[in-house]
Amino acid sequence: MNFNLDRRSVLKTGAAAAAATTMTSIPVKAAKKGGKLRIGIAGANTSDSWDGRTHSDSFMITLGHGAVFDCLTEVAADGSLKGELAESWEASADAKTWTFKLRKGVTFHNGKAFGADDVIESLKMHTAEGAKSAAKPIVEAITEMTKVSDSEVKFVLKAGNADFPFLLSDYHILMYPAGGADEAIAKGIGTGLYSVVSFDPGVRCTLKRVAGHYKGDDAGYFDEVEAIAINDSSARQNAIMTGQVDVINRVDFKTEALMKANPNVNIFEVTGNQHYTFPMQTKLSPFDDLQVRKSLKHAINRQ
Repeated sequence: MNFNLDRRSVLKTGAAAAAATTMTSIPVKAAKKGGKLRIGIAGANTSDSWDGRTHSDSFMITLGHGAVFDCLTEVAADGSLKGELAESWEASADAKTWTFKLRKGVTFHNGKAFGADDVIESLKMHTAEGAKSAAKPIVEAITEMTKVSDSEVKFVLKAGNADFPFLLSDYHILMYPAGGADEAIAKGIGTGLYSVVSFDPGVRCTLKRVAGHYKGDDAGYFDEVEAIAINDSSARQNAIMTGQVDVINRVDFKTEALMKANPNVNIFEVTGNQHYTFPMQTKLSPFDDLQVRKSLKHAINRQ
């Protein structure tokens, strides 16, 4: 199968493919749909679970965020924001009160209808007592969550924030069924394009496409996906070179030339929309020196 990958859509770190492919968050224009995609992914651990609050590396982020689960919003490949489980949103003049209209007709993989109760309970999970969530600061900024109707939720923030809809696309803030979050975490029950067939933490995961999904034909070009945990860089390279997998992530730049020499392997390296920052405490040495701060800025090719 030959595929044509949208260059703007691939992750910034680069990916290698025997047949250029992906699942949902990286759109692919495929000449033919169906079949099975085998992915060799780094960043897996035996402690991995479907609890989005704990996701910190590429294996679970890739599978959880946009494959098995959805968020309210989604950042597109070009950096723009679009709705995922939320159809639209509007803010008060001071950007302190936000109202989200939810997508109707969406169901979880266990058949439960998605609605406002699921949104509120999913968000409260991040601030629950004892919860260890990297998204806790985002949710803590919400002082009030109100169910306007089954398909509408209102949020009141501590202070105005024009970026609030962007923040809700964070890969930790996955939507779980109200009253069934524990089961959803144990079994991987989300609203995503793919449902879980099997999951062996730190080893592999197999998924199948959900028939009649709300995203239609705009994403999810494969009937099945098998994600294989390959943390070692050399092992991932060997897997793609020998045809054990169709795609790998985190291409080792030291061996990029060798991989390019293989006519059956394509390497995709594109600019993404991820941003890295370098916070400098300007009241502490050496960052209290303006010349030091300017030197660091000039040392980086920002483009």
